[in-house]
Amino acid sequence: MSADSYQNNLKELSDSKFTIAEGESDIRGWLVKNTQGRLLGKVNDLIFDVKEGKVKYLILDLDGNELYLQVRKVLLPLDIAELDLVSKNVIFPGLMASELTSLPSYERGMISSRYEEIIRNVFYDQVARI
Repeated sequence: MSADSYQNNLKELSDSKFTIAEGESDIRGWLVKNTQGRLLGKVNDLIFDVKEGKVKYLILDLDGNELYLQVRKVLLPLDIAELDLVSKNVIFPGLMASELTSLPSYERGMISSRYEEIIRNVFYDQVARI
């Protein structure tokens, strides 16, 4: 699969004709925290796979984070997140500053298979611990 066709399968929700399924929470704008309650940033948007018809990542805007990390946007795999529907927070169990620092910055339309591989490698230990 070429990088172009690969990228065409992954879209930002806000730039598409798609919407959140009825009964599902629209987490855009929610705060993202780790298990210790430290603020990591805010959900900027969601990335979904057109082919699979599901959301794969959230775009985390690190602005305002409490871990002294460089302000930028990164992708986090949604399948390891926990949603706190009452407080409208997205919780990433055990997520550490070192993992966020290891992630490449997100740029719109620049997701490749290599980019996703890096994300999987950063979160591999994380997923294995859960």
